[in-house]
Amino acid sequence: MAAGNWETLRDAIRERLPHRPAVFDKRNEWGTYFEVVVPVRGPNGKEAPVRTYWIYGFGEDVPRLATLFIDTEEWDRWEREGRGAP
Repeated sequence: MAAGNWETLRDAIRERLPHRPAVFDKRNEWGTYFEVVVPVRGPNGKEAPVRTYWIYGFGEDVPRLATLFIDTEEWDRWEREGRGAP
């Protein structure tokens, strides 16, 4: 995925998100957070685990994306296991 190509990343996350488990992360004064790891395929054909965090703000029925990042430690493990190969 080219730098600045956020639409492609957004679409990849939206496509796979409903099929991934959401895991409770924490609750604080802003709401309740859940973590969802979404495998995303890059332009080189390899998959990388994108760790996303979602918040249900108090009184909100729909979660919002709080942050996301590529989990490089998990990605290294996938590479060693041959999972990231095209």
